[in-house]
Amino acid sequence: MPTGHPVPGEGLAASVRQVRSAKGVPVNVKLHSRLAQRLDGEIVAMAANPARCAVLRVQRAILWLRHGRETEAREELKRLHVSALANPRIELAAWLHLTEGLVAYFSAFGGDGRDRVRRASVMASAARLPSLQVWAAAWLAQMDFVGRDIDGLVRHAAATFALLAPGDHSPPTVSPPPWPQPGA
Repeated sequence: MPTGHPVPGEGLAASVRQVRSAKGVPVNVKLHSRLAQRLDGEIVAMAANPARCAVLRVQRAILWLRHGRETEAREELKRLHVSALANPRIELAAWLHLTEGLVAYFSAFGGDGRDRVRRASVMASAARLPSLQVWAAAWLAQMDFVGRDIDGLVRHAAATFALLAPGDHSPPTVSPPPWPQPGA
């Protein structure tokens, strides 16, 4: 029976991604988020389209990175790199650059992560991949924020908002409060 105890020597992130069985053997736990569920569903649905499926797998690896599952993300990236070598496509290569940049960013909060994300941004722009352009610009804005580069933050945040499609991240509708409003 699994216990909720983290692996010794690891922090809270380990307790979220792993539990131990009664015999002390680590057991992977499925990531419970709407985005993870949506990506998993789309990956299954797109199995007949390997190019689209690979991009979705890269996005899932990014999600794993954000949730501290670096080992799983790296394993998936190794498989995707093999796939990219067998069937080179600019879209997959650009997404892999973004992900490798994020691996470097999350590993050392800097390093050459920014350069790889910039490279992904340039590739996305050249290949006319607006979704990837948005992701790259948003991550560059985040990196600028962490690096206290206010001019870069403003530039990349403005680029992110300019590239968003009308339905992307639309603001939630605000319903009136259930109590009576003054003057109404």
